[in-house]
Amino acid sequence: MNYKLQSLKIDLGTTPIENIFINNFLHFADGNAVKVYLYAYKLAYDQNNSSKQPHDITQELGMSQEEVEEAFDFWIEQGIVQKDGEGSYMFLSLRELFLGITQHEAPQAAKVEPQQMEAVVELTNRQMFDRVEEVLETKLTPNEIMKILEHREEFHQQSDLIAYGFVYCRDKTSKRNVNYVISVLRNWAIDGILTMQDLQVMLEEKESTKAKRTNTAKPKKKALTNTAAPSDVTGDALRDILNRKLQEDIERAMGDEKSR
Repeated sequence: MNYKLQSLKIDLGTTPIENIFINNFLHFADGNAVKVYLYAYKLAYDQNNSSKQPHDITQELGMSQEEVEEAFDFWIEQGIVQKDGEGSYMFLSLRELFLGITQHEAPQAAKVEPQQMEAVVELTNRQMFDRVEEVLETKLTPNEIMKILEHREEFHQQSDLIAYGFVYCRDKTSKRNVNYVISVLRNWAIDGILTMQDLQVMLEEKESTKAKRTNTAKPKKKALTNTAAPSDVTGDALRDILNRKLQEDIERAMGDEKSR
């Protein structure tokens, strides 16, 4: 099936929605949540209407205030909308969220060309998230993405190590839970493992320790051997002894015969 857009003769305004929203949220968000997000996003994009309150949205969408607030709470929980103390809602850039571009990174943009910075950050994080999603066999939610990015920001572990952490937990423990993997990565960081090289050194040290334990195990008991000293009796002397013994036996036998 093909989908086409009709050429516009009159432009009455357009609200751009990032494809990340369509690809990652429509499959699990309910109708009310989607309606509130799209309508409020349109208001945020149109500066002239950005000051409308939730109760204004209820009239426009035919929803109760409770339903509107529940919808906003849902998006806040997903980590793509923020609410400040004054009751304003901020729609976060999904592109920057998925690429891991945070506020503290912004000053670095002046050091390189914007297109170069985007390419570098995009490549690293896309590869990391693609690998993680491949291991998990599901799409990461914004909250899970934020947890991964916050962990990397706090412990400064390399992206390839973080991605490998998911592979390691899957293969070693069959665990594919993001929180569990992050706890493993945190323990690695505490042990000073921040790169794949650090991890390789740690694994080699474990193998070395295991080999040493095997080599220093208690030796098996040796089979007992005959340690008796060899006889000093020569062959001639032995024959003399045997002959005397035989003679004594004969004499004893004859004496017994006479006594009868």
